[in-house]
Amino acid sequence: MPAEAFRDDNSDGYTVTFSDGTTCAAWIGNEGPLIDCPFKFPETTLVQAEIPPMATHPGNKAVANVIRYEAGEGFAPKALYTERPIEPGRKLIPGEKVTLAGFTFEQISGSSFSGSRDGYSFTVTDGKFTSNDSEPVPNSSTGPDSNRSAEEFLLPGTSVKTYSVIFDEDQNNCFINLSSSEVYFSCGVPLDPPVIIHNEAIGKDVPADIVVFDNESRKFRLSQDLSGGTHYQPKSVLNPGESVTIADFEIRRETGGALSVESGDSSFTYLNGKTTFSP
Repeated sequence: MPAEAFRDDNSDGYTVTFSDGTTCAAWIGNEGPLIDCPFKFPETTLVQAEIPPMATHPGNKAVANVIRYEAGEGFAPKALYTERPIEPGRKLIPGEKVTLAGFTFEQISGSSFSGSRDGYSFTVTDGKFTSNDSEPVPNSSTGPDSNRSAEEFLLPGTSVKTYSVIFDEDQNNCFINLSSSEVYFSCGVPLDPPVIIHNEAIGKDVPADIVVFDNESRKFRLSQDLSGGTHYQPKSVLNPGESVTIADFEIRRETGGALSVESGDSSFTYLNGKTTFSP
C-alpha cells in the first residue's frame, strides 16, 4: 500500500492502526528511524523508566507501556513518557502490509500483526508480544505478580547471612553471601553451547558455568564454580512473575521463564542456556 495513505497530519511521520486497536507511529528522528507503539504489557514486564518520576519499582523500574525500536538492538518493551496519545491512523486489514519510514508493518490475520526493520522483527498474536531477539511477553500475567521477601530465601545455620534463590525447574540457583568485607554473588548457568573462558586462578581455559558479580568493576561476568557446588543449597523457588531484592541485587523471574538480575548499572539475563550482559 502507498505510504502517503498513512501520513500523520500532525507530524512529519506516519501512523498505522491494527485490528486490535494498537496504533504505531513511525518517523525519522534526529538520531535515526523510530517507532512508538503504545501497548498494554503485563504488570510484570518491568523495564528502566525513561524519567525517575515514572518509576514504580526498585531500581528505577516501571511497567513497559510502549514497543520501541533501537538501531542495533531491535524491538523491545520500553517505559516512556508521552505528552499526548497517538491518534489512530488508517487501519490495515488482514493480508495488507505497508512500509513507513523504513518499517514494514503487516496485519497477518485478525488477531496477529507484525513490524520489521533491518533483520529485526516483532509480532503480536492474541495480545502476546514477541520479538525475534527476546522471549514472548504475554498481555496478562500468567504467574503471581509479587515481590518476595529476602528472608524467604535465607539459609539457616550459616555464620553470615547467606541466601539461595532457585530460578528454574532444574534447581539452578543464585547464591548471595553477605560477609563483613564484601558481598559474594553467583548464579549457576548451564550454557549451551559451552562458553570457554580463561581462569587466571588455575591458569587454564575452562568452560564457564556461573555468573558472578565483580566487586571491583561492579559488573556481572562469566566464571567457573571451583567449589564443587557444595554451597548451592536449595532453599526456595522464585516463580515466574516474581522478584526479590537481596542486598543490591534485584532478581526477577520473567513470565516467559527468563532470569534477569540487576545491580546498579549492570545487569544480565539468562534463558535457554544463553546469557546476555548489559553493559
